[in-house]
Amino acid sequence: MRKMTIGICDDEKIFINILKNMVIECLNKRQIEGQIKTFESGKELVESSFELDVIFLDIEMPEFDGIEIGKIIQQKNSNCKIIMATCRTDRFKEAFQINAFRFMTKPFEFDELEEIINAVQATRIGTDVIELYNNRNLFKIKQKEIQYIKTYDSYSEFVTKSKIFRRDIALCQLEKILDNRMFFRIHRKIIINMLWVQKYDREYIIINNVEMAVARRKKKKFEQAYMEFDVTYR
Repeated sequence: MRKMTIGICDDEKIFINILKNMVIECLNKRQIEGQIKTFESGKELVESSFELDVIFLDIEMPEFDGIEIGKIIQQKNSNCKIIMATCRTDRFKEAFQINAFRFMTKPFEFDELEEIINAVQATRIGTDVIELYNNRNLFKIKQKEIQYIKTYDSYSEFVTKSKIFRRDIALCQLEKILDNRMFFRIHRKIIINMLWVQKYDREYIIINNVEMAVARRKKKKFEQAYMEFDVTYR
């Protein structure tokens, strides 16, 4: 999975440094690769070309306040998760205008930050793209769109809801690049995406009305992985 890109925007440098150090500690604890960019004004943030997964945004800032900046961010990058960080809890209602993902109150608490980082990370599941071919045309497909993968002698077949793609790659190589939180190898020649499982009866998995057997030696590990996925990401 690509690095989580995190922005911190506050007109007070002391709060930027405190939050930056806490974010670094949290990423290290959760073993998440991240890149942090700081901004000392809303103007600097808006003019930046830095693509963010999440922005910690102070509400009270000169020139542009956090609500105004949040509206601009939503227009530029609707996938960016906005975290409103402020001591002004009376302004939290305004944050609904920009679909704020979470709120943080100053002074910052590590447990609160950790919950936010975990929640953001969960939304990023399966968002990395993989290059696949259909009729010799190259497509970049988000991993979460892949329902299951079958391998044949010289290629692998990727089944999505609307198309079947191909690529010359072995399953053992695929396992290294696929998001292992949602993909599981149920058989020597099959990897399934747990997001698309319609039914599992301890013998077979059904995805898009296609029945696939789970190898006997894989059953216990699959059941554990599927339970964890169902609780954490559904």
